[in-house]
Amino acid sequence: MACREKTSFRPDEPKYHRLLIDLLGRTQQCTATKIKQEGQRDAISNASSDADADERTSPETSKIDEQSSPKPKGDSPAFRTRPSNKAIPTSLNCGEMSASKRKWLSNLNKLKSIIRPDGSLDYSSLDEESQVCMRNFAKVQRKSFRNREANEPSSLTDERYKLPVDAKFNFKPLCGSSKEKKVKINHLPPTSLSRKPTYVEMVHEAIRSLKDRKGSSIFAIGKWIQSNLHYTKPVQAKMFKIFINKAVNKGVKDSRFVRIKNHVKISSDWTKKQKALLRSERAARKEQEKRRGFFLPWKAMWTHMRTEGWTNTRWSGLSEWIYIHPSCKDMRRREMQEEKKRNVHWFDSCDELKRYARMVLGWVDAETRGVCQREERVERGELYGEDQEEGGKLRWAEQTSSVAVDESIGGGVSRERNANISVVKCYQVIPSHEAWSVLMTYYGFSYFAGKYCYPGNEKGSNAEEGVHCFDSIEGLRRHLCAYGLPHDVVLDQETKGKLNRWIRYAIVRNLEDGVTINPKPINQKEAWRLLQRCGLKWKGGYRYNRPRTKAWRHLPEKFKFDYAGDMYKHFARFGVPNELEGMGMNRRTRLSLDLFIVGNSYQVDTFKRFEPSNENFDDITPLPRGIASRGLEPAPEEGKGAAKERQPSLLVDHEIDEQKTSRHFSKRRAHPSTDCKAPPEECISNALGFDCETDNEIDMELTKSEGVSIKEEEKIKYACETDNESG
Repeated sequence: MACREKTSFRPDEPKYHRLLIDLLGRTQQCTATKIKQEGQRDAISNASSDADADERTSPETSKIDEQSSPKPKGDSPAFRTRPSNKAIPTSLNCGEMSASKRKWLSNLNKLKSIIRPDGSLDYSSLDEESQVCMRNFAKVQRKSFRNREANEPSSLTDERYKLPVDAKFNFKPLCGSSKEKKVKINHLPPTSLSRKPTYVEMVHEAIRSLKDRKGSSIFAIGKWIQSNLHYTKPVQAKMFKIFINKAVNKGVKDSRFVRIKNHVKISSDWTKKQKALLRSERAARKEQEKRRGFFLPWKAMWTHMRTEGWTNTRWSGLSEWIYIHPSCKDMRRREMQEEKKRNVHWFDSCDELKRYARMVLGWVDAETRGVCQREERVERGELYGEDQEEGGKLRWAEQTSSVAVDESIGGGVSRERNANISVVKCYQVIPSHEAWSVLMTYYGFSYFAGKYCYPGNEKGSNAEEGVHCFDSIEGLRRHLCAYGLPHDVVLDQETKGKLNRWIRYAIVRNLEDGVTINPKPINQKEAWRLLQRCGLKWKGGYRYNRPRTKAWRHLPEKFKFDYAGDMYKHFARFGVPNELEGMGMNRRTRLSLDLFIVGNSYQVDTFKRFEPSNENFDDITPLPRGIASRGLEPAPEEGKGAAKERQPSLLVDHEIDEQKTSRHFSKRRAHPSTDCKAPPEECISNALGFDCETDNEIDMELTKSEGVSIKEEEKIKYACETDNESG
């Protein structure tokens, strides 16, 4: 009846009677074929179960199988299983089995051969392809087992589960899960250097940079931020405008900004509060540092340590002194060496003792404290728009500003301020311990009895202090800077460049170990003026009368070079003496001069050895013009086809008045170049050893050691005064 209702045809017509009879006949045929096929499958399953029962050796397992899997009663459809849970025959001779079932049974038979008694799998007897196949098969069976246990759809039916269990296959791997467990990492909160600035900070920086008395409009603020800060480039225009308005409203609500009509200004009250807060934080930090550490020079710190029980005694061998902890004061030397730890209870090097004082006792060197104070001043200047101090043309690579500024300038930002903030060139000098590891590995240096020794200077050798062994790594570094490495070794370019930079920067004072620097060196004119202030003069060459001090002991009695390249090459090896700071040169100018000398040290070959015994400063052969600066070989003598020597020249900044009869040249107008000799006609005062600073102010330096009489000195002074009056 339901079929008639769906088709809605009238039974009176004979046409529809025939269609109905055909439809019923087809359905009967389909049901008959299905029943026949199901009967055949049941017969096959019974035959397979009998074959499995014969193959089993233990009668106990057969009883368990009969109890776990009861046979269906008759051919009633109530006891028939679903198509996914039908029994699978183990015999491969049945022709009605599907290809997937045959493949599963073949893989199971291969798997039985590699199962160990403990349930693990042994893949060693298989080839590579079979190993991959068996691993994947075992992985799929275990995954199907997990889905079966979780009551999820699975291809592992009861019969499929029973066959691997009979073969003692372990569905749970013995080694556990191969996936690595994710460990939760507690990230530190972002610092001021790593985090991105908020939009309130961006607006604050934009207002401060635009420097408008009446305040800056929101349009100008957004334009400046988009042109100078790369954080906002991927933000859409509509969202960017919304963020700027929200930041301005939040700043006004927190009394950080003041809105005047359509313009926004920074509140002066908020700036005063921030400055007061910064002062209080700085004072609290200083009090904490005073409690925690000692800001003392090393001599004062050692005196304080001696009052607490530290002692020092003479030591045999290469190390002269040994420093003993108060806990080992009454112990014998041999007993102390055997029982106590070196560089913890006793020290044979002053550098190791200083390191212990820094790490354990909280000692901070007084020179390091000056660097920290300079960084605080730079941070304060960037926060509140004050003028920055360049600190001797040496800028640290890590900028303390909360907002990074690109090189592109827009929105009314001054070029000078942007040049101070942006990092132009940055490189790092490797730490001393890395350089020492390279020297030990490739060159054969050794550390014995608190001394840094050259190759071949081992225990019992006649090592000379300051030549073959050194108390500190800095002493060895300065010696290598002066005389070079003992022999050349094949190194890669990166390691060779790092080692060369570490050795060459030994002459730079007030530079921390392993520091990252961004130098801005001075030019040649400024460097020559600094050297003139130190006492160097131009008198037929670059010369300096050696004073009777230890700082200048490496110089000859008559320090003289015909070319500036030779002079800078000498300073690049030995450095400028430390006593020059007392001649009107502070720490900042000394740092800039050292950086200039290091920058011109390309003429010195670090990997070429200069023996100290064969060094002769008096035999300095003058080179032709231009060759000294390039480091080339000198030209042959005049009789052997040599070119005539050029007349030296001066680098003149302004035109010289040729009407002056005395031909007096001031420092401000001309200075000698790096590769020229003295001019043929020069000022009489300069020729006799006097130094004239400017035309208006003449600093007369009367050197009686040159043999100049009082009358000649008065004539020179009168000639210089007449030159100034005529000019």
